[in-house]
Amino acid sequence: TCTVLAAYDVITFRRALANDLVQMAEITGANTTTALISQDAQSARKALSSLRLQPHIVDACIYARDGSVLATYARGHSAPAFIPPPPGPEGTAPTWRNTILFQPIWLNGKPIGTIYLKSDLEGLYTRARHFIEISLIVMLMSLVTAYLLASRLQKAISNPIVELARTVFAVAVRRDYSIRATTSRTDEIG
Repeated sequence: TCTVLAAYDVITFRRALANDLVQMAEITGANTTTALISQDAQSARKALSSLRLQPHIVDACIYARDGSVLATYARGHSAPAFIPPPPGPEGTAPTWRNTILFQPIWLNGKPIGTIYLKSDLEGLYTRARHFIEISLIVMLMSLVTAYLLASRLQKAISNPIVELARTVFAVAVRRDYSIRATTSRTDEIG
C-alpha cells in the first residue's frame, strides 16, 4: 500500500511541477516580449531575475527567434557554470534530477522566442524522505500493536489449545482413554 501511494505521489508531484513550470514560463515569457522585440538583453535578464523567488528553479534562459541566447538566469551556486543548452522541442522533459521545459514565447499568434526553465526535484525528494519516515513509523507502530495484541490473546487462545494437545498426547502415549481434557471456559475455544 505504501509503495502504491508513494508512486501515486511521485506521479502527481511531477505533473503539478510540470504545470507550474508551464505557468511560470507563460508569465515570464509575457514579461519578456518587449525585450525580445527590441533585443534588450538587460530587460530580459531583469524579467528572468524574478525567478529567484522560485527556489526550485535552477537555470533559465530566453532565446531569440533565431535561437541565439538573449538572457540567462542561474540560481546562486550554478551561476558561473551555467551554459544554456540549444533550444529543444516544446514541452517538459523529466529526468531523475530535474525537469526541463522549453516553451515558445508568443506575440499576436507568432513565436518571437523561446524560454527555457530547469527545475530541481528537491521538493519531490524531501516529500519522499518524509513519506518513508512516516511509513516506517506507521509500520513499526503496527508491529508493536500486533505484538501486544498477540501476546495478550495468546494466553486466551493458545493455552486451552496447548492443554488439549497435551491431553491428546497423553492419551496416545499411555493408551489411557480415561484421561479427560479439562475445560476452563464455556466459549468456542473452551
